[in-house]
Amino acid sequence: MKKKCTAPHKSLEDYLVKPGEQSPYANLLIDLAFKKAFDPDKPASRENLVNLLNDLLAPQLKRPIKNVWTRNVAKNLSGSKVSRTAIFDLHCVDDAGELIEIEVQIRELDNFLKRLAFYASELVANQAEPGDWDYNVKPTYVIALTQYRIFENDNRIVHRATTLDLETGVQIVDSYNYTIVELAKVPFLIGKDSLSKWLFFFRYLSRLRELPPELSDKKFKQLTESSKVSKFDAKGVCGCTRS
Repeated sequence: MKKKCTAPHKSLEDYLVKPGEQSPYANLLIDLAFKKAFDPDKPASRENLVNLLNDLLAPQLKRPIKNVWTRNVAKNLSGSKVSRTAIFDLHCVDDAGELIEIEVQIRELDNFLKRLAFYASELVANQAEPGDWDYNVKPTYVIALTQYRIFENDNRIVHRATTLDLETGVQIVDSYNYTIVELAKVPFLIGKDSLSKWLFFFRYLSRLRELPPELSDKKFKQLTESSKVSKFDAKGVCGCTRS
């Protein structure tokens, strides 16, 4: 009786591009690629963004986000010309009117955590209305994706923060919510949960020649379609990052 031949099991390394090859996928941490993949105002990319936000913010959300739209950004309250030149960002509002800002940071900045606190303060202050306003501030979420380490002595990849009672650990106000993702800490492996898959996706997509089976979920297949280099114009988006 002849034995059936089975294809050899592939390791993750087998899905990497070879020397001299270019990945068919753009680097999602580049402005054009990120905003094309997660544009809140187009159906397919809006679905990508909703999927990302629900998986990334799950421990912080009181209910799943169903829809998102682009939010008009109010003026920079600081008046500083440099406060936003080093980062690109995406601003949106969800179906409950809650405000979300995603910052993608390539190079190190001074006082980065304090910058995030300032950005969150802008999101809150810009909700003020003229006249007799009752301070009914909607929750705000500031998400930072960084390519370098923020918390050197902590191996956690994702840090979450809000305003808590120091004795009980209970959230006392939902106006400020932070999610900081240190992509430099993401290992070359894929966990079973959705968040681990997203982290791998963001760090390593532009180094892959094809998606491994662990990323066969519909949401990742759909996202890679909008992340293909062939879908960009002649200027393109390569796998390299901005300096």
